[in-house]
Formats: sequence, C-alpha cells, structure tokens
Amino acid sequence: MKRSDITIALLALLMVAWIVWMLGNPKPSSPPQPSAQVATATPASATSPLVTPAPTTSPTSIPASMRQQPGGPYQPADPRWAERRRLRKEDPKYEWKTPIEFYGKVLDQDGNPVAGATADVVWTNMTPNGSSHMQVTSDADGLFSITGISGKHMTVQATKDGYYRETSKGRSSYEYAGFWEPTYHEPDPNNPVIFHLRRKGVSEPMIQRGPMLLGARNDGTPANFDLTTGRKAADSSGNIALRISKGSKINKRFDWTATVEGIDGAGLIESKDEFMATAPADGYLPHWTFSQKATDEKYQSEVQAKFYVKTGDGKCARVEMRIIPEYNETAAVDLTVYLNPAPGSRNLEFDPTKVVQSP
Repeated sequence: MKRSDITIALLALLMVAWIVWMLGNPKPSSPPQPSAQVATATPASATSPLVTPAPTTSPTSIPASMRQQPGGPYQPADPRWAERRRLRKEDPKYEWKTPIEFYGKVLDQDGNPVAGATADVVWTNMTPNGSSHMQVTSDADGLFSITGISGKHMTVQATKDGYYRETSKGRSSYEYAGFWEPTYHEPDPNNPVIFHLRRKGVSEPMIQRGPMLLGARNDGTPANFDLTTGRKAADSSGNIALRISKGSKINKRFDWTATVEGIDGAGLIESKDEFMATAPADGYLPHWTFSQKATDEKYQSEVQAKFYVKTGDGKCARVEMRIIPEYNETAAVDLTVYLNPAPGSRNLEFDPTKVVQSP
C-alpha cells in the first residue's frame, strides 16, 4: 500500500473517532433564566382594598445611623429604600395600598379623657374618588382606633359639641407609605396620638369688631384706636395707640419698629393662647414693641400679634393685630377686637349669638 493511501486511511479513522466522541459528549445546555413576573392590579374599593404586603424590614430594627428619619437628610443605607424599589417594580401604585392603622386619644384642657368625641377620618386610596371617609367615636377612656383600611395618607380631626378643637397642639396629617416624609407615622397602640379639646365656658355679651384694615403712619406718628368701635380715634383719645417707625429701604428691606401703647390708663399683655377666653387679673404693661432689622436672617415684612387689653375703666378685651409697616406709601393695621363691656369682668368667652352693639 502506498504511503498516501495509508495517510488517507489514518485521517478517515481519526474523523470517525472524533464523530463518535462528539455524539457521546453533547454540548452543555445554557443555564435556565428567571422568568419575568408581571404584577396585575385589581381596582380597589372602599370595602375590599387591594393591599400590598408591608415591607419586611422593621423600622425599629434598623440602626439609628442607617435609619432614614422622616423629613431628614437622605440615608441610602436604610434597607427600606431597596424594599421600596422592589415594591414599585412589582406595582407602581403600591403606595396607595399600604395597610393603615391608627390609635388616638382625646383629652380636655385638664388632661381628662373625652368620651363620645368624633374622629373625622379621610384617607387617600385607589377608590374612584381617590379617597374615603369614615367617623369613629372615642370610648370612656377617650380612646379610638382605626384598622382594616389601606391607603397612602390620612387626616384625622377630633371634635365634640361644647368643645373647641385646639389646632395649635399636635397635628392632623399622617403619611403611611413614604417613610421619608415629614408626616410619616408609625402606629403604636401603647402610645396613641393625643388630640386636645377645650371645653367651652359660659359666655357673656361681647362687642365684636373687625377684622378691619385701618390706615396708619410709618414715621412714628401714633394712630389711636377705640376698642368699642374698632375704629381710629381722635388724637389723645381711644384705648390703644400704634406707632410705626420705618427706615430707608435696602434691597427691598428696611429697619422698622412697631409699638403698641395703652392710652388713659390702659395696659396690655401679649398672648400666644389660641382661645384667650379669660383675661389675666394683673400683669398688664404700658406698651409692647416689635423691632426688625433689614439685615436679620429671618426678616419679616409684617407681624401678627394678640393682646389682652384692660382699659382705664376696667373693661377687658382681646385684640388681634396684623401690623403692616409699608402699605400704599404709608402703613396699615388689620384689627380685630372682642370687648366685654362689663367693667371688671375678665370673661372673654365668645359666642356669636351674644354679640351686642356698642352703647
């Protein structure tokens, strides 16, 4: 046999052997790929809300150094951000389906529980109206709770006939989905949210004037006001006077000073009380002053203040003033007065059905 024939025969044998080996050792298949999951949403209703499971990360288990504080600077290490991204991927509207729980307690001005108060509740959700409404009633201990609903944001206001609602204490807005929002709320049945109500007292006839916008000067010239009429009075008469002194403008700002003075024996006390139902027996001062520099970081172009006023003849009033140092080339004051016409009475409880005309 020729050498070329031998070579061809060997190559043929090698080819056959390679084919046999390939048939016995097939190419590995590719690893299985995860299948995409598509979240489907069913329209929610007030009676059967669609609820997305709450995040598995407990806020209390997150170290303080990592935890995103409501309204605080961004903390990317907080694992709830990753949980939020996951939930949004599964359902972009998950925030409006967050389970809501709320625990509240209603107290009066003395710290006693208020039974039978109505908690008016409105929350945003996936209903056709975009929100739902309910009312719950406080029990003998002033307690009430809200469970079994879902949404994103909720407002709660407590009221009861015969009481004022104290808006200066606490808040009425609560966020449930956005843990970074300033109003984010974490419900705790052992630490209910306190709602403050104030019992209405027995009112007496009152003279009520205003609010009324009245002109004033800003060159230091006093503007006198009569609390009985709620209007400007002639020079050297009336019950209180307002002096405004305004400096030159610098970049739309200016130094200015406002002083409220008692006239003919009248005195005043500035008050931060929301209701001002009873005038103090004593402690009245001859004047009150507010001063503002153009260079102050927290500059105010006007100021609002409330006062108890006792006139020279012993009548008590509560006076609300919005002092505007620059108004139509001069100045102005928005004045509201509640005056008890009975000398010596400190009762300033106001009932609009008992308003009387000035004598």
